[in-house]
Amino acid sequence: MIRIKPNTALAVLVSVVVVCWIALNILHFGDGWSLNEKLWWRDTYDLLNSFFVNLLAAYFFYLLIAQLFVQRRRKIIKANLQKQYRQFRESIIGHFIGAVNGSHSSKEVEQLYALPGFRDYFKGTDPIEGKDRWYVVLDRVQENEYLQHELIVELAVLRDEISFVLSTIEIHDEKIFDFFKRLLRIIYRHEHGQFDTDDFKSFMQFFYELFSGWSFITGYTEKDIVQSFIDGL
Repeated sequence: MIRIKPNTALAVLVSVVVVCWIALNILHFGDGWSLNEKLWWRDTYDLLNSFFVNLLAAYFFYLLIAQLFVQRRRKIIKANLQKQYRQFRESIIGHFIGAVNGSHSSKEVEQLYALPGFRDYFKGTDPIEGKDRWYVVLDRVQENEYLQHELIVELAVLRDEISFVLSTIEIHDEKIFDFFKRLLRIIYRHEHGQFDTDDFKSFMQFFYELFSGWSFITGYTEKDIVQSFIDGL
């Protein structure tokens, strides 16, 4: 089923109105026509002409005022979501680095922000534990309730931001809308998981896939899928 965007349908409607308005004036002012000499036609013309002119004026007002406001508001909301998502990533990466090293710096977070940097670091071997740093993170998070709480809080904040965007702006791209709805379900499920069961593995797998670009279907990717969908709003 083909879905027509509201703006597209409106543009088609206005195009029809323009064509009708032009045809009306050709009938009224065109050579060889005597309709404009008849009283009933002059009244009909005045009524239809006023209707078409007012309709077109309303449309251009909508374009100049309403649409500019809507687009500006959409731009602000999108920029805020981008900001919140970046803060979410930076905060989570900081917690993971701190889980391995005991502390972290903003420079370290920036170095691991890109997908390749994150996976190269956490796939690397920790010199003290003698195993991949990611497995060190798993151990630290599972035994540390504070870390668990912080990760859940960050997810909740991101969930609220996405929910706000979905309820505030119109998303006409079905793929983008479906992606964010799926992401909300994933976040909600992990928020209410148990850290002493298999839910913990799924919980941490979600973070690894998101921050490293890993997918069981396509393998590693260089593109942050969440950021790409935010850019498409």
